[in-house]
Amino acid sequence: MPLYLLRHASAGVAPADRSLDRTRPLDAKGLAQSDAIAERLGSLKVTGLYSSPYLRCVQTLGPLAQLNGCEINLHDELAEGRDFAPALGLCEELSDGAVICSHGDVIPAVIEAMLRRGLQISGPTGFRKASIWVIERSPKGEWVSATWWDRPR
Repeated sequence: MPLYLLRHASAGVAPADRSLDRTRPLDAKGLAQSDAIAERLGSLKVTGLYSSPYLRCVQTLGPLAQLNGCEINLHDELAEGRDFAPALGLCEELSDGAVICSHGDVIPAVIEAMLRRGLQISGPTGFRKASIWVIERSPKGEWVSATWWDRPR
């Protein structure tokens, strides 16, 4: 069973005052994307939801949390501007089936670190908003393979 690494859905343009960015909500497109993400992942065995504390990440996971009756666990390690190492450590600790929502700077750095540890990627790749990395581990916990699902239409 894989781990799902999700970039938050569309949240419009970042405010000029970056101190306000933590509370930037999803825009209309992002709300629709979050519903589509819930539809896509809702039939899978989700074991937990983990999010950056930024509002747009929490809102991205909101419909999936409602669908599965799960709580969203907030982790500063997944916040924008953070070093990849704590986020990678969290990925290593979580059980298969976890859905993790983070940002466009953290996710590429985590994937690069996994590649350095042996991860193999098949098919197209990307880091667009609302896209999902599906990451498989070996029984020993080593990163084995990944596929990328583009954002919902």
